[in-house]
Amino acid sequence: MTSISKDYILEVSKKIFVEEGIASVNMRAIAKECDIALGSIYNYFPSKTDLISEIIESIWLEILDINNIPNKFDSFLDALSFIFEAITNNSKKYPMFFKSHRNFFSKDDKNIGKEKMIIYFIKIKETLLDVLEKDSNIKKEFFTNEITPNLYIEYIFILLLDMLAKDNTNFNPLLAFIKQSIYK
Repeated sequence: MTSISKDYILEVSKKIFVEEGIASVNMRAIAKECDIALGSIYNYFPSKTDLISEIIESIWLEILDINNIPNKFDSFLDALSFIFEAITNNSKKYPMFFKSHRNFFSKDDKNIGKEKMIIYFIKIKETLLDVLEKDSNIKKEFFTNEITPNLYIEYIFILLLDMLAKDNTNFNPLLAFIKQSIYK
């Protein structure tokens, strides 16, 4: 028998998600796959909403590899290239994730899911902002009171999410746009 932990349950849940779809991710199926009592799942995840939220966050972390960015890059363009490459390579494991992750929550739990996603997106944007502000090759005069670094990150992030929702992983035009707009 495998040692049961929150991470193990999460990995089993992601496996079920990949193989059978989000509709198959339920406490009973996970308990069965883990070979544990149903109540044991609730020791780690108080509700299905909590479980689904953690699955989504775990997949985002895995796809974006965001934890490796702050200390790895001094160039905003290199950090974005890394993220885009990670998305292209890692998202193959989770097909349809970007198109459908908003639909993972039940109607009643949409706000909870949305709040958790907002928190995670804030972390991503803060990381990108940190790299942007450290990049010494950025045209400082590009940013003004109207176009702040925060607003610029927000626009880039919106474009990224829109591209992902449309299954468009050709990020080269966006990288070219960024290079031409903010670099010396």
